[in-house]
Amino acid sequence: MFVELIEQSELAQALRQSLWLYPVVNALHILGFALLLGSAITLDLRLLGLWSKVPLSGLVYVLRPIMFVGFILATSFGLLLFITNAADYLNSSLFISKLLLIALAVFNAVLLNQSSCWSRALSTNHCNLRLKGQALVSLILWITIMFLGRFIGYR
Repeated sequence: MFVELIEQSELAQALRQSLWLYPVVNALHILGFALLLGSAITLDLRLLGLWSKVPLSGLVYVLRPIMFVGFILATSFGLLLFITNAADYLNSSLFISKLLLIALAVFNAVLLNQSSCWSRALSTNHCNLRLKGQALVSLILWITIMFLGRFIGYR
C-alpha cells in the first residue's frame, strides 16, 4: 500500500530516528502556521472593522506575502510530519477534519481575493457585509485549524 511505502521511506525513517530532525521540522511547521495565522487574523480583524484607519491596501501589501510564505512552510513541513505516521493520521478524524477545514479556508481566501467587493475595498478602504462575513468565516476556520493541529499533536 502507498501509505506503508511512505512510512518506510528513508526520509520518514530519518525523521523518526533522529534526535533533532523531527523537532526542527515540527518547529518549522509551527513557525509557518504562526506566520499564516498571525497574518490571517490581523487581516480578518481589519476587514471586520478593527484598525479602520490603517489603509487596507497597505496592510494587504505587507501581509499577503507573509501569509503565502507561512502557508508554504506549514504545508511543506506538515507533509514531512505526515510521512512519519501516515496511516495513523489518515485514520484520525481530527487530521481529516483539519485537512478539510484547510481546504475550506483556502477556498474562502481565493473567493475573497477574486471578489469585486475586494477590489472596491482595497481602493476605498471600506468593507461591505460580504467581506466581513468572509473575514469572520476565515477567522473561525483558521483558529479551529490551529486547535485541531494542537489536538492532533497531543492525542
